[in-house]
Amino acid sequence: MSPYLCTWVAITLDLDPATVIADIESQHEKNPQRAEFWRSFLARAAMWAVVACTLALSGLGGSGTAPGGAGGFRRRLRCA
Repeated sequence: MSPYLCTWVAITLDLDPATVIADIESQHEKNPQRAEFWRSFLARAAMWAVVACTLALSGLGGSGTAPGGAGGFRRRLRCA
């Protein structure tokens, strides 16, 4: 399958085009070293997807502001 068609299918199915191309290449590659390269690429992509989801759900990957919008640090005002 051509990279264009892989990308078109991935976009249609709302998937990452790089993972679709890597999956197709790992299945059709005759050279064992290259097939292993594509399989390791898929494993790394899956790991980063898990990390991104974990950060998004934990709130650590957010905009850096507290839920109240005050930011991470507050400066205490001193009144004389």
